[in-house]
Amino acid sequence: MGKSPWVVIAGLPHELGRGVVQKLTSVDELRVVAWSPLEVAKSYTRYYLQGLYDRMCSGFRKKQDRNRERLLREVRLVVVYVPRGDGDDDRVFKHFGTEALVTALTDCSAGELGWSSERQKKVVVNRTALEIRREVKAANELLNEVVEQVNRQTVRTCLLLPPRNFGKDVREVFDLVKRAGLGQMTREQFKARLTKVAGSLPSEAVGGRRFYVGRGGLVFESCGPRHALAPGWDDSEHQKDCVVRGRLRFGASFDPRFHYDCQGGRGRVELHNCHEDGERRSVSRGGHVNIAPNDHVRM
Repeated sequence: MGKSPWVVIAGLPHELGRGVVQKLTSVDELRVVAWSPLEVAKSYTRYYLQGLYDRMCSGFRKKQDRNRERLLREVRLVVVYVPRGDGDDDRVFKHFGTEALVTALTDCSAGELGWSSERQKKVVVNRTALEIRREVKAANELLNEVVEQVNRQTVRTCLLLPPRNFGKDVREVFDLVKRAGLGQMTREQFKARLTKVAGSLPSEAVGGRRFYVGRGGLVFESCGPRHALAPGWDDSEHQKDCVVRGRLRFGASFDPRFHYDCQGGRGRVELHNCHEDGERRSVSRGGHVNIAPNDHVRM
């Protein structure tokens, strides 16, 4: 099955969530690093999801080595959420879909999380905990392939391409992982479809090897020496997601020194640095820039 993942849980009402987390952590190897209560009638607002993200990062900091190179190494991350509909699901993926493998409690809608007696409460707690175990187990099987891709096939995989600076073509990769995380395909089906998606992305031969080509003809060469290091918690110029996304992709940890040696293509390309309000930089035709999977840009 692979190493037991760390788990983040979204969308459980307060009393139910406490019971479920207690049950999961007392008898399982599941490590719940964060959860945040959300009552049945509420939505996945940006405020709620950011608060959950902050709790997740606090959980990481408590559990992890302070050595920046070891930070979040050999970690698997699964986010489990209760479906709410009305675009709420998309908000969960927007916040967590880059660094985590996101899966849903498909047999446990928000409207089924109530009870009218202590006996019924116990039934709901047990049923919810059982489904979380089942979903995490399925996600972990898929993570075996993601781990293989981002650690042993780093040069060839399309799973590490930066979501903002590569361009719109990378959405095919993210959409595939999203569907796989929701249980719409097996590991072998995911592997086959990933190969197909990778083959459909623009590429260019450089020195006898093929590399992906992003917007503006920017060539993402992935064979350079790993001499950089993703930001750590104490880097004041970066935000929390810069740190996490510099180490985790789709639920699997990767080498925090990995980056793309990019060569300018058809013309001037404007690049966005990793954090949301980060500075913008540009690279001209024939120019060179390093871009990490978390979109950290270094000229």
